[in-house]
Amino acid sequence: MLRHSEPTTSTLHLVATDMSDIMETLDTRELDLGDGDYDTVDGHVAGILEVERFTSAQDRFNITTQRSVNKSLPAVFKIELKHGEFTWMVKRKEKHFMDLHRELRTYKTFMRIPLPTRSHTIKRKTVRRTEASQMPSLPRGGREELGREEQVSSRRRQLEDYLNKLLNMTVYRNYHATMEFIDVSQLSFIHDLGLKGLHSAAFLTDHRFGSFAREEVNIPAKWLSPEIFLKRPVVEGNRWRLDCILKRKAQQGVRIFVMLYKEVELALGINSEYSKRSLLHLHPNIKVMRHPDHVSSSIYLWAHHEKIIVIDQSVGFVGGIDLAGSVQSLNTDVGQLVGNTRFWHGKDYCNFVYKDWIQLEKPFDDFIDRHTTPRMPWHDISSVVHGKAARDVARHFIQRWNFTKKMKPKYRGPSYPFLLPKSHSTAGEIHYQVPDCTQAKVQILRSASDWSAGIKYHEESIHNAYVHVITNSQHFVYIEVTMIRGDCSIISQLKREMGDLWINYISITGLRTHASLEGKLVTELIYVHSKMLIADDNTVIIGSANINDRSMLGKRDSEVAVIVEDSETVASVMDGQVYQAGAYALKIRLECFRMILGVNTDPSIDVSDPISDHFYKEIWMATAARNATIYQRVGLEKEDPAKAQEELLRVRGFVVQFPLQFLAEENLLPPIGSKEAMVPMEVWT
Repeated sequence: MLRHSEPTTSTLHLVATDMSDIMETLDTRELDLGDGDYDTVDGHVAGILEVERFTSAQDRFNITTQRSVNKSLPAVFKIELKHGEFTWMVKRKEKHFMDLHRELRTYKTFMRIPLPTRSHTIKRKTVRRTEASQMPSLPRGGREELGREEQVSSRRRQLEDYLNKLLNMTVYRNYHATMEFIDVSQLSFIHDLGLKGLHSAAFLTDHRFGSFAREEVNIPAKWLSPEIFLKRPVVEGNRWRLDCILKRKAQQGVRIFVMLYKEVELALGINSEYSKRSLLHLHPNIKVMRHPDHVSSSIYLWAHHEKIIVIDQSVGFVGGIDLAGSVQSLNTDVGQLVGNTRFWHGKDYCNFVYKDWIQLEKPFDDFIDRHTTPRMPWHDISSVVHGKAARDVARHFIQRWNFTKKMKPKYRGPSYPFLLPKSHSTAGEIHYQVPDCTQAKVQILRSASDWSAGIKYHEESIHNAYVHVITNSQHFVYIEVTMIRGDCSIISQLKREMGDLWINYISITGLRTHASLEGKLVTELIYVHSKMLIADDNTVIIGSANINDRSMLGKRDSEVAVIVEDSETVASVMDGQVYQAGAYALKIRLECFRMILGVNTDPSIDVSDPISDHFYKEIWMATAARNATIYQRVGLEKEDPAKAQEELLRVRGFVVQFPLQFLAEENLLPPIGSKEAMVPMEVWT
């Protein structure tokens, strides 16, 4: 287990404090409570279970807490209250009963006075006159000190009877003084907030690494294209287009909350204003915020980079996939280059090596020639979590949403509600589960700070988890990532430590594919956009964070990831020996390796043992080297398409050796006077 860096206050305590600050000043009209969640029916029952009396002040803090019928400190009444499925305890003294009764008598008198205000008139009309006049009396108890046992029993019955009569009268039960006495609020009887609405208690559990739709859908996004199709090929019109899905759910009463990264337009052309405007026009149940305000926050260099979706706070998707251009995953044809419009509509057909996205407000207009320019395929991955882990993904979103509502004046009105986190105690009530899931130990990780989430101390639990998993790995580490950068390159450090022997232990590869475009042979890189680590076939990290300072330090880009540690094992092999691998980690590693190495076209390839000499040297390294060599030859044989096509028949999968010296001697600094040159160097690390 990793130690937390100073200060030791956990992020979850900070989240709880942040939520408490919100609740203290909250106008409950701004809460998003859903339909029918707040239970206001009658049915409170109170019973005094025990009367505690102490012989001296010191006894209150003794472990034995000895009670005595002699003597003379005020008695404490332990009261059990029940309301529907909720049961809770409060402790009150005689003084508290007297104070409550005095305040209720004042309230009763106040309600008899016909004050000339509209609100008071309405309130008087809603109160049943007979009920207001029949306020129960509080029997006089004399002193707070109760001497004999029979006095205790009698007073206990009197107070219990008084409290139950009070709770059966709406006018007095709902008065704020009574609610404070029995320790309830407007949030107390919402089922999914847990035991009597103690929704903040679950925030106070420390976690490792320093972290923490039938009703609602929560989407924070760096980039969101409303018109993107989530099912392909497109055979049902616009049914599975993102904006159409969200509109359909909103019309069914589902509340949609979207948080978009507000980009610096000079640096990044993702047009979040268009995305916000498009979504807001769909339905009143769809609420969209953008963050940050660059001028007021002075945040120009960092971005919200996380890619998560939460449904009903019960299903959470965490990974590297943006709901935007050229969505790709392991379950589609990763190598497809052909511009079939059923798959890649408009700006979905892209290749940013040739040209970056433009005019995103015209999503169905091509911006590159699909007849001459190959599409660049993307390789990406995401995960889905349920139960408590999904609750934590939701809590991250809710913390960001409520923070943005507090900070940006345009969102402070009731039309943008505060959101409430559901309790971990009800997280096991899963109404829907994504098929083919695996039971495992799961924890949500993040990079978050004051600017991105409103927390006092930054969190870098993704960074901590990566270091922890790599440090404790015993057999192998497999990483898929877009960027691995830093002040000192990995290869340079390895050479200093190991000389040329490092190549026996570490391989760095890329992905490439080929196709025929308009009768012409073309090849293209596959853009690896996934951010994943697999260690020892028993631990997996999947998220949005690249291995660079921007993603890992916590104070810069906001990120979310999930670490999965298998609890179920299956028989496997490791370095020629029988090995108990994790069910989830092994499954995802085998799926990746089979796709990358082309097992679908050559079933003889065995990927079961990831570290045997045979696999590493004769399959992994040999396949990567052979594929890279073939593509180099094909590039030199453009004048002989038949020979080039023959060479390409020998390609297996997509893996190619990464050219480690590519551009090694080039000066990659941006030209003087360019907009990139004006940006601090730390932005690129």
